[in-house]
Amino acid sequence: MSIAVCVGGNKQISANRLGVSLARRLQSSGKEVLLCAAKGSIKQTGPVVLKEFIAAATAKVWASAFVKNNVEKVVSLMNLRACEAAVEAHIPFIYVEYDGFKEDKPSKTKKALLKKAKKVIILCDGEKPVSKRTYTGIPVVRATVPALGVELILKPCWIAGLN
Repeated sequence: MSIAVCVGGNKQISANRLGVSLARRLQSSGKEVLLCAAKGSIKQTGPVVLKEFIAAATAKVWASAFVKNNVEKVVSLMNLRACEAAVEAHIPFIYVEYDGFKEDKPSKTKKALLKKAKKVIILCDGEKPVSKRTYTGIPVVRATVPALGVELILKPCWIAGLN
């Protein structure tokens, strides 16, 4: 089974460290992992295979890479392009973002994409409720510490439940 961990972010925050940590943990548990990110955004991955894309790469290009690398599951960390690609390639996916995260270029299709996700995990600092407008009708799970977010994603039932 091959899992793609796709890293994104905006000008203020990225999920690079969280993505590398997740990819390493998945790989150490015996999974084949492909770490996907914008060209030059991740410096050290260790033994994890890194696939870099130019910033203007379309969802079709990402989907093609998923198919070529036999990806069966996608974990998208603040990367809507990876979600679009997973939908296009008919691959189940989990989406993770920090509470209050706003894309540099707002997406009109975000809510529709997230409705197709198997799980949406919101990483937050406190107990404030997540935005009802953004996440209505979407299977959202809150995690109050980013490390806990990695643990939630790693739960065997979540990774296995992507089928």
